Amino acid sequence: MIGWGRGSAQNASRFSAMARDGDGRGRDLVDMRVHKEGNPGRPIIGGNGCPTEIISQFVDYHMKDLVSQLPSYVQDDMDFLRKIHDINKTGPLPPDTLLCTMDVSALYTNIPHEEGTDACRIALEEGRDQGTKPSPSFICTLIQLILTLSFFTFHDNTYLQTHGTAMGTCMAPTYANIFMGAIERRLLGSFPDKPLVWLRYIDDIFLICTHGRAKLEAFIQHANTFHPTIKFTSNISPIHVPFLDVMVTLLDNYIHTDLYSKPTDTFNYLHWSSCHPQHTRRSIPYSLAFRLVRICSSEAALTRRLNDLKHHLKKRGFPPKHTQAAINKALEAPRSKALQRKDRSPTESQKIPLVLTYNPALPNIPSILKKYFPILQTSDRCKKAIPTLPMAAFRRPKNLRDSLVHSSASRRDIVGSGLCNIPRCMTCTSITSSTTFTSTITRKSYNILHSLSCHSHNVIYLITCNLCNKQYVGLTSQTLRKRFNTHRFNINNDRGDAVAKHFNLPGHTISHAKITPIDQLLTTDMIGLQNKETFWIHTLQTLEPQGININDQATFPITQIHKHT
Repeated sequence: MIGWGRGSAQNASRFSAMARDGDGRGRDLVDMRVHKEGNPGRPIIGGNGCPTEIISQFVDYHMKDLVSQLPSYVQDDMDFLRKIHDINKTGPLPPDTLLCTMDVSALYTNIPHEEGTDACRIALEEGRDQGTKPSPSFICTLIQLILTLSFFTFHDNTYLQTHGTAMGTCMAPTYANIFMGAIERRLLGSFPDKPLVWLRYIDDIFLICTHGRAKLEAFIQHANTFHPTIKFTSNISPIHVPFLDVMVTLLDNYIHTDLYSKPTDTFNYLHWSSCHPQHTRRSIPYSLAFRLVRICSSEAALTRRLNDLKHHLKKRGFPPKHTQAAINKALEAPRSKALQRKDRSPTESQKIPLVLTYNPALPNIPSILKKYFPILQTSDRCKKAIPTLPMAAFRRPKNLRDSLVHSSASRRDIVGSGLCNIPRCMTCTSITSSTTFTSTITRKSYNILHSLSCHSHNVIYLITCNLCNKQYVGLTSQTLRKRFNTHRFNINNDRGDAVAKHFNLPGHTISHAKITPIDQLLTTDMIGLQNKETFWIHTLQTLEPQGININDQATFPITQIHKHT
């Protein structure tokens, strides 16, 4: 691997761990921003299975700690609320204070490769001890690979992203954060009347300005001319602005906070009758109520939001008694204590989860673990490997969405022939992607009326020799991939069927064979397949000597064949 080499067993092991076999490509998904004007779509390229997936995880692991070192860093809603609480403790704000939020337009796709990589290199050099492995140059080389090898598919076409970073790759948020850290450092240093407060969550920025509206608008204009691709939208108010899930209000020169919900929020919480572990369902009211205790800074706002929560949970089937008990428990902690950061103890972080697929018929797994854990402790090896009592964790079973929805466009909706995209499929290199097929004798073209690929069963297929333009019509009840593998074996071993004989003629090779699935039966019916085969042999005129089919293959009279529709 670049920067490590392959000269030792350790380096070979590293290379093997970070390499990914196959030619997987990302999938272009669109997240519709229905809460924004014009309902724009946010492109998200899924990175699962891509060649750069593992090195992206590696880069993110070695850079993510640098993000929290940025002065503007906001981890989440709770971190933002703690920072607001600290601002209020410094005393009242000036009377002419303005609140403002800014949003970076399409941040991920507008980061120039060189600038983003340079920002990461500087952050690595300044934020880590010298000599820390791997080196900044090595990590930046991996970043360049991730950025320049961002292939993805959309409607069966393959594209390469040439600008910015894919949102779906693991390192993208860290990479974008570090780049914006470099931008904002230069931006704030280049303007005389910079905001009193500048806090940022990736591409969402919260500002407090005490220099008046004119200077704030001048600063925003300066920000929009500071960089050729990074542009900002803004919202200025002397009263209130939303930021993340918090409505920030300026009242009596202090900042107050309340819950902010987007107009499109449906509050579609998990239904009480859902097949989930009981502790999962029972924890929902408490978690939501405790979140409101943290967010709402006034008693009036908290009371109003808790009443709303009762209403939403009642609609989702939660028993009112259980909801009220959870709310009472959440109210026991004062807000100042609720805002305190709770770090996980070393013992909790060392717990090893036993992950099982949930089923309501499962026995009480935690009690079984507790009962038999002492047996594990009698073994020195087990005691070292599992030092603390494991925790039971459940993954959900397959649901209706998994069966009905797929991130890739279904080929059932797209008629024509195409690749199956199954890893290591050798037929994909020989199949023709098209919605039509043409007789090389009559020059007449026909539409493919089914969605067909290498993985299709019960198909009629057409093999065309690119060298001499002769054609062959065949059938298979197996997958087209298996049938073509048989043809390939016969050609390579010069077996005596018609296709093998043709592609072993002087000057011919298997590379001259192109295969197109042209027709299909939805059920396995050999008589029906043979009828269709005979129909297409005569329609496309593929019999010898014009074609490759031999005479005795067409044994069924044309009168038995139904019209191709």
